[in-house]
Amino acid sequence: MNDTALHQLKKTWEFEYKIMEKLIKKLHNQLRAQKELRILQEMMRKCKQVLRDLGDLIKEENREKRVQNLKQFFKLCTKTMETCQKFGQYCYQYIERKFLLEFSSISFACSSRFYYLLKEIHPFLNKIFKREKALLQSEEIKEQQKQNNTIVIH
Repeated sequence: MNDTALHQLKKTWEFEYKIMEKLIKKLHNQLRAQKELRILQEMMRKCKQVLRDLGDLIKEENREKRVQNLKQFFKLCTKTMETCQKFGQYCYQYIERKFLLEFSSISFACSSRFYYLLKEIHPFLNKIFKREKALLQSEEIKEQQKQNNTIVIH
């Protein structure tokens, strides 16, 4: 699959992920509440999975597997969006209470960025999925026609 938009998305995602990873290491000691730490770790795990799956999606050559992977990737993106939104809400509450302000404001910005990146790619993924599915169906129809046109000689 050679979509330049997917490659660009992967680069952007890697960049955002590295920034968030550095921030987490820098500000980790400030986050004492276990609940928020677990949500943060879950968000980062899902974001890393998005990155890994996006790489696999780009490399996949088999159209049938590509369609299946797009479905799974779409679901993963939706779950990751929910996690980013949940974490962002916690951070925003901290900002309002002026609690862990540096960590909260930076984390809120990063989780929001991940959320909006995912929101931006949803229609794009849907478009790719429809295209790939149509191409797969077209290939299947051609294969059936080829089999129907084959004359069997005994």
